[in-house]
Amino acid sequence: MLANFPTVQKDELLGSLCARFVHRLHIEDDKTALELLFSSRTIVPSSLLQGHIQELLSNIGHLWDTCPREIINNHSLLPLLSPFISKHRYLQLTEDLIKTSTNLSMSRAGINASRLKWPDTYKVCPLCVKAQKINLGFTYWQRIFQCAGIETCPEHLCELIDTEIPFTSAHRHKFVQPSYYAEAFKLTSSASTKQQAISQFIKDLLDCKYPQVSIYQWSQLYKYIAQNADMMNGNRINHSRIRSKILLFWTPEWLTLHGMSLAHEDNWLLAIFRKHRKSFSYLQHITIWLALSPYNLSIPEIFNLAKSFPDKEIKKQSYKQCKNEKKLEAYRNAWTRIRQSNSRPSLKIMRKTKQGAQLYSWLYRYDNHWLTQNKPSTIKNHVNNRVNWKERDVFIVKQLIRINNSLIYDFKGPRRSRAWFCNQINIKSLVDSHLSKLELCRKFFIKYAESIDEYQTRRVVNVMFELIQKNNNGIPVCEIEKRSGLSIQRSRAVTRQILKLDIPVWQHFKKFPY
Repeated sequence: MLANFPTVQKDELLGSLCARFVHRLHIEDDKTALELLFSSRTIVPSSLLQGHIQELLSNIGHLWDTCPREIINNHSLLPLLSPFISKHRYLQLTEDLIKTSTNLSMSRAGINASRLKWPDTYKVCPLCVKAQKINLGFTYWQRIFQCAGIETCPEHLCELIDTEIPFTSAHRHKFVQPSYYAEAFKLTSSASTKQQAISQFIKDLLDCKYPQVSIYQWSQLYKYIAQNADMMNGNRINHSRIRSKILLFWTPEWLTLHGMSLAHEDNWLLAIFRKHRKSFSYLQHITIWLALSPYNLSIPEIFNLAKSFPDKEIKKQSYKQCKNEKKLEAYRNAWTRIRQSNSRPSLKIMRKTKQGAQLYSWLYRYDNHWLTQNKPSTIKNHVNNRVNWKERDVFIVKQLIRINNSLIYDFKGPRRSRAWFCNQINIKSLVDSHLSKLELCRKFFIKYAESIDEYQTRRVVNVMFELIQKNNNGIPVCEIEKRSGLSIQRSRAVTRQILKLDIPVWQHFKKFPY
């Protein structure tokens, strides 16, 4: 039966190849198909990152002259993600796809929890489907059309069509068959230039092998892009100008449609132009490259530019405390004389002279602790009176009180911490930075912000309230704890006391009221 295994096509998903094999042999039972292909009846097919490659090749390797790495590079979406993740994470993903008994690649690659809106159904190009039917006599799922953000065929430059066939079948162990209704597809209008550019970038990422770029190199690249796009304020990146440029180029509607909204103050665009502490998706990178790259750089040029930056941050030279007591005393005395010679000393004035600059430089390196204690204090000539903090304090606390009053008799919901209250009126960053100036807000949080003990108690109260309403007082304490979402490991002392002492007393009273 395996001798009828089909020939793989260019850019075909591995799951599509398996589905064509099942369709060719007219196998009705899903687990029988899995037994033939993988020698296992428990494997769950994956549309984008089909795993268990080693088991598959052990059965059909004599019919398909290939290796696991080649299958991953040519018939999965991992090449689209690999240039933007760490080498360790990439090796974990390849291990998941080749050998691991349980395929965790969708979760480990971040697709399941991604901010990007990945499609749920298969997309096709009508002209590609037509060509497949004429030249091959069948159709197959092409991996490039199933990527998040792609709306155009890079070859025919026409818009893609949604087949409305879901990635995952209603039957857990079933491979999704490629669509055979090419005649029903109608040719749509040509796509925009921007969509064509995105399609070409994604095609280049899938077709070519690019070197691993470290997180530090990505940070340096985006600083370079900001400098060349004239998006700097001195040595600092002008994030507001970058945001305006991105919104003007792509429109807020397009960004929201693909899960990259910039509506919040602390968004992904701000993070990608700061020091990188995590990896970002390919579509986020492409969005910036197309909007801000002044020379319309291609994918190879971008990666070569990124690799030209240092791989690691160059550590600053460390200096040890000078042990020559006479030299130390001479420099300290010279610094003290300069400081005393000025009627109103300031660090800026002292460093203006050549001698002062030399003394400061030497003391900073070799006697920093003493210099810190003997520097002139900073003179603040500017007082920021732009914000009336008292008025703002009153305005914010009124909103917080209104929220708190609306929840007095509501025992459900998440923990009402300080962060939760702030998020209700979108002032979290303001409160985190200026809480010392908001006296009334500070007092409100002290009184009303919910601690973990209070939150756990409220969850128990909520369950008890429901039991009292249903007149159900015979339920075991362990069940009450479970319904509250608690466990022995997570329950605090106050909650344990309620569960072990107060609730049994209440149950006993309800059972024997007299």
